[in-house]
Amino acid sequence: MVLTAFDRVILEQLFDESVLNMKLDVGVARNEMFENILNDKDGVDLALGFAIGRIHTSFIVGFRQRNCRSLNHDELMELMNITKNHLGQLKEAIFQCG
Repeated sequence: MVLTAFDRVILEQLFDESVLNMKLDVGVARNEMFENILNDKDGVDLALGFAIGRIHTSFIVGFRQRNCRSLNHDELMELMNITKNHLGQLKEAIFQCG
């Protein structure tokens, strides 16, 4: 593990918040505007993209503010592995939205 314990706690909180607020992402992703231009009829991929994008952006911006530097390669790989481990939880939150 390369990320500090504090950074991992922040990241876990971002995933938890995303799960709790998934209904907003799903609602936007299932808007007919996107349905007409994307090949994602149920909005799952787009909602997942919204959630992961928000989590990563929030985490990376906060990391830069706390550490006055960007993530290095090992930290970025850990972020990706943590994200991979949360994909099931995020997808389940999307399906729970109906």
